[in-house]
Amino acid sequence: MLKYILKRLGQSILILLGVSLIIYILVRCMPGDYVTNKIAQMQTIGADAAGELVDVMKKAYGLDTNILEGYFTWLGNLLRFDFGDSFIHKRPVVDVIKDNMGVSFAV
Repeated sequence: MLKYILKRLGQSILILLGVSLIIYILVRCMPGDYVTNKIAQMQTIGADAAGELVDVMKKAYGLDTNILEGYFTWLGNLLRFDFGDSFIHKRPVVDVIKDNMGVSFAV
């Protein structure tokens, strides 16, 4: 019975890794990313977005690496519970989750 449970847990981990890799690749291959959309918004209001700004923003959001390197960086951060900063709240995502978690579990 223990062998069966361990086998199922191992399969579950492999499936989760496979699904997360597929989703990560699909998101990274989408035609527009966050930086591109942000630069387009800045240009709409008349701001000048230099190439240096684009490079700095891509590095800040981890979009300056290839897809597999970015995936493994993302996975490492996920395992350390480093979810980055919220775009909306401008603070760590873990803090936002902690602050709002009680509402989800309230009966």
